Amino acid sequence: MKVSKNPQGLIRIFIFGSLVLLLLFLLTGALILSTAFLKKENERSHISIVQLEGLFESQSRQLTEEVWTHSYESVSERVKRIAAAFGNGDYEMALVDTNGDCFYNPKTLTGEATPCLLPVGLSDDFTKLKSINTNSPVTNFDEKLHRYIYMAPLDVGAIRKGYILVSLSDPYGFYRGNSFLLTLRLFSPAIGGIILLWFGWLFFSRRFILRRLVDLEKNQALFELAAQLAHDIRSPLEAVKSVVDKPVGLIEHKQIILRKAYSRIENIKDDLLKKYKDPDAKNEEFAFALTVIESIIAEKYAGLGEETKIKINLETHVIDLAVGVKLPTVDFSRVLSNILSNSIEALKDTKEGIIKVSVNEGFNKILIKVMDNGPGIPEETLNEIRTSGGTHGKQDGFGMGLRHAKSTVAQAQGQFSIDSKLGNGTTVNLELPVAQRPEWVANKIEVDKEKKIIVLDDDESVRLLWQDRLQGYDVVCLADPEEFDIGLYPPSSCLYLLDHESIRSKVRGIDLITSHGLAKQAILVTSHFNDPKLQESVIRVGTKILPKFMISQVPVVKIEKLLDTHNVIHNPDLVLIDDESLNHMMWNEGADECGVSLLSLLAEDDLSKYNVAFDAPIFIDKKLENDISGYDVGKRLYDSGFKNLYLCTSGPLSALKVPEFFKEVVGKDFPFHMFRKKEQTKSIS
Repeated sequence: MKVSKNPQGLIRIFIFGSLVLLLLFLLTGALILSTAFLKKENERSHISIVQLEGLFESQSRQLTEEVWTHSYESVSERVKRIAAAFGNGDYEMALVDTNGDCFYNPKTLTGEATPCLLPVGLSDDFTKLKSINTNSPVTNFDEKLHRYIYMAPLDVGAIRKGYILVSLSDPYGFYRGNSFLLTLRLFSPAIGGIILLWFGWLFFSRRFILRRLVDLEKNQALFELAAQLAHDIRSPLEAVKSVVDKPVGLIEHKQIILRKAYSRIENIKDDLLKKYKDPDAKNEEFAFALTVIESIIAEKYAGLGEETKIKINLETHVIDLAVGVKLPTVDFSRVLSNILSNSIEALKDTKEGIIKVSVNEGFNKILIKVMDNGPGIPEETLNEIRTSGGTHGKQDGFGMGLRHAKSTVAQAQGQFSIDSKLGNGTTVNLELPVAQRPEWVANKIEVDKEKKIIVLDDDESVRLLWQDRLQGYDVVCLADPEEFDIGLYPPSSCLYLLDHESIRSKVRGIDLITSHGLAKQAILVTSHFNDPKLQESVIRVGTKILPKFMISQVPVVKIEKLLDTHNVIHNPDLVLIDDESLNHMMWNEGADECGVSLLSLLAEDDLSKYNVAFDAPIFIDKKLENDISGYDVGKRLYDSGFKNLYLCTSGPLSALKVPEFFKEVVGKDFPFHMFRKKEQTKSIS
């Protein structure tokens, strides 16, 4: 017997085998039960025949006399009473002469049978009776008619007037006959119902259970393979790490490529292990688009070697260099790497291969286009790739790259398409949703004029860049983590901008933040911002990361003591409750431009210090410091009597449900439209 190695085939064999065994058990049990049952029923049926003969025998003299006197209706009535005594069964009867010709049938009187006919099936039984040439009544059970047959001669002395023939139903259901046929009759409805239920179960299980079970088995096998792979690459990865830590003889840009390649391999390993330990676990769905693209291009260049004839050109038309896509960094890197690998493979036999990667911004989308001038893909193969993924022109290819790219982009609610023509190259288009920047990314640096700013970085160019950005502030630059002294630079009077890794020390920036409790006073400035493990550490500690490429563009906001300027403000035209000082500055400028008085507060508790009218517009940030909800603040103020409340948010307005105590959900910009008329009125006066 050939056994399938396909898990689904094995499961199907098991289910059908179980069905066959179940039916065999049912039939065997039915045969055993029906044999015992039939034995008893045969005994009962014999008794019933004796009883029927007794009933007719007790009336035989009267029946003969009534036939002699031609009282045929009395004969019919008498047979009717016998049938009633036998269990109210239905009956048919006929009187025939000695030649077998019918001379009376009750149905003839009603016009149902003309001329007189024998009941169905009785002709054969009468012929058998005549051949026996008996003078005694004969009672038997006709298997075909499934009825009792009673036949008796009607003799008056030596004269035979004819015969009475009666066909009587079996009111008690005394079944008899072949055991196997009896079993089928008794159990066929149950067996049929079981078979129907079983096939229904097969359909249901195949559609909803078997497929899922096979997928789980495949996933489990893949998880185990992934875990084994992650385990096996640990040792060679450690060897690579020793080179990364001490890159003797490597020029700087190759050190950077090697470090990034090592970091990516380690992230892939960690991702494999994470999925093995927790298949439902998800990485954060955010990746800095441009940095990942640049990193993958550099990685591909390094793999091509210095003598490659293939060029990879990157064109970006994106204003925000820190724009992110809604994909985990590991998955986004894998998608780009697979697409570029396909293009490189297509160009390996060309004299001059060119791959152009262009990045553009759409409406809440990032548009990425990868074009090559390779030989292109035939239409048939292209259609197959579009529908189910696959590979073309790669002898060792499995088609997993494009399948993974399509499924990954689809999961992120993005769009994937591929276009190609023979002789005109191939173009892959990705449309990915823009992701909101995570909480762990530092969007600004708030600086208190009275505090020192401690910059720790082993790269002199980075230290110079910070000094240029922080002109006018008290900045102390350190090149080595060993120079960091918490006693000289206490948290109460310092802001810390710390590099994560240093070639001069094994002490990392995250270690300094954790050991000295600097989560609120420090920002981790690093090029390893795409490292999932570092992101998890930062989230756990409660600090923020500033990617190094954002140093030149991150806003530096001077913190003012806002509450000191409000001591004389009473009956303001509007109130802002927001924990971000940058918003306070923008709103103060807007209020000055419109000629209205603004009371800007950091927290709800400060409102009680001022005389604010109940109808004054109050704008409340959706999320305040210490995770205080703007919804809760609005509800408390509404219950206190303030009715002119607005909820401010930097997110999409349509996605928020407006509670009844808020008039409207608005953005975080100053509401110029509410005060333009007031400004114009003042200017006219």
